[in-house]
Amino acid sequence: MNVVIKAGCILINKKQRTIALVVQNGEYSFPKGHLERNETIEECAIRETIEETGHDVKILKKL
Repeated sequence: MNVVIKAGCILINKKQRTIALVVQNGEYSFPKGHLERNETIEECAIRETIEETGHDVKILKKL
C-alpha cells in the first residue's frame, strides 16, 4: 500500500468570524496538498495554503 502524506491549514479570522475554504471539483475543503521531497509537514502546510489562497500564514497550533 502506498502512503500519501498531505498537509494543510485551517484559516480562521476570529474578528470576522470566518474560515477559508477552497473548492475543487465542486467540493469544499481546507487548503492542503502533497508533501514534496525534503519538505517538513509544516512547510508543506504553509506552502499549500499560500498557493491555494494567496494568504501568508503562520502555524499557531497543530491538530
